[in-house]
Amino acid sequence: MSTEAGSAAQGVDDREAKLYVDVNVANFGIKRIIVYEGDTVESLVADFVKKCPIDEFMIEKLKLLLQ
Repeated sequence: MSTEAGSAAQGVDDREAKLYVDVNVANFGIKRIIVYEGDTVESLVADFVKKCPIDEFMIEKLKLLLQ
């Protein structure tokens, strides 16, 4: 994981957010994905799954929504 991704995971990032995506996950409530310039769908989904374990079907659905 890069330093930038590590900082983003901790909620500390000096970069300007390009997009905020709120995701309502059963048993976890609403979680926010913050998209920055240069982020990839794969890295965003991987970071999200670390915080909110979701099944493979929902992972694929999230990837489609973030593309």
